Formats: sequence, structure tokens, C-alpha cells
Amino acid sequence: EAREEALVDWLRVAPHARHAHPTPEHFLPLLVAVGAAERGATPQALGGGWIDGVLAADNYLWDN
Repeated sequence: EAREEALVDWLRVAPHARHAHPTPEHFLPLLVAVGAAERGATPQALGGGWIDGVLAADNYLWDN
């Protein structure tokens, strides 16, 4: 539960995250994905990359 609480309180826990996520809609989709995953699911990075050198497009899967 501490991890989930830290995600919800992301601006206080990680104040420099504002640089990577200038407005909440850049970060909130992650909270939706974490909430949809079953408890104990393990995240896997599926890859991603950069679009036009300025936009990160990372993909994750929460595996049960």
C-alpha cells in the first residue's frame, strides 16, 4: 500500500517529477494502469522510445 500511496502523492514524494510531467494528465494514466492491475502484479517494460526526439512513448504490462 505504501507504493500506491506514494504514487497518489507523487508531487510531494517526487517534487522533480513536475519537470517530466508538467501537467497531471501526463502522469495520471499510469495511476489508472496501476489501479487496474491485480494486487501483486509485476510490471514489465515492453519497450518504447522517443517520438520526434521530444516525446517518450514507453509501454508497460502488469503480469499476474
